[in-house]
Amino acid sequence: MTELILEFGCNHCYLLQFRYPSFCEYCTIELSIRIKDKNNTVKYILEKGQESSYFNKNSNGSFTIKKDFFYRKIVPDVYRYDLKFDNSVTEWKLYEPNTSIIAGDWVTKTSNDGYGHPIQIQEDANNILIILESPHIEEYEYPSFIPLQPANGETGIRFSKYFTGHILPLLEALGLSLCRRETYRICFVNPVPFQTSLHFIHQQDLVVTGANTLRNNVWKKIFPHCEIDFEQRLRSYKPIAILNSCTTSLDKRVKKSIDNIIKTNNKIQTFNTYHPSKWEANPCSKG
Repeated sequence: MTELILEFGCNHCYLLQFRYPSFCEYCTIELSIRIKDKNNTVKYILEKGQESSYFNKNSNGSFTIKKDFFYRKIVPDVYRYDLKFDNSVTEWKLYEPNTSIIAGDWVTKTSNDGYGHPIQIQEDANNILIILESPHIEEYEYPSFIPLQPANGETGIRFSKYFTGHILPLLEALGLSLCRRETYRICFVNPVPFQTSLHFIHQQDLVVTGANTLRNNVWKKIFPHCEIDFEQRLRSYKPIAILNSCTTSLDKRVKKSIDNIIKTNNKIQTFNTYHPSKWEANPCSKG
């Protein structure tokens, strides 16, 4: 068993930190995780981390992720693409927001790059929300650990490559209703907007044995503290459709939140897809 302690904080500190940037020095909530770790694979990964203002190796063999790892480290939701129908070739295409410029994969390397747009909160925004999971390596600038944008690496590349040609036709076959005269805004949302993989601490990729287990355990521990904020964000974006693309092992918790939104607005179309990092021509399903 490997014990990990997360020094999380109150809503005022973390989940609302962009609106209220002050820091509550004494509000730390210690979230303890006991991870079943038969072969010590998770412990091995955490041992790779260097002690810092973000991380402690405790004398009793446990590990602590300190409050500074979370404070001001939210990766914001973004409005990433316009989805418009091109009558000249009779197909849907992705464009840069509010332009007629065909969009690329839009990978951001530093916080100085132009990227993303805040999600527009208005009735006629035609927002289509892509629900991910939590930011990983590419969603932060290294070594500064400054937040960038969701779907900033392989996830964004595969989304750009496969969405209009493979995924969208499947969604339409499942009942997604789009008007060819309308423009739709593709937006990316993380239910947990913090780096639950802890990659910045241990520098081990998710393919390393134990890394997925660590990420999933951290995500599950933090999500209940983000859940209300997540649902508030979904409601405020007034989506016409939601694609639950969260990692399979975590998507049931996200689905519960989406279902809560649908109870108050049953006009929202919902669908399940694989996480975009796994997209090729993978199937989707109705939400």
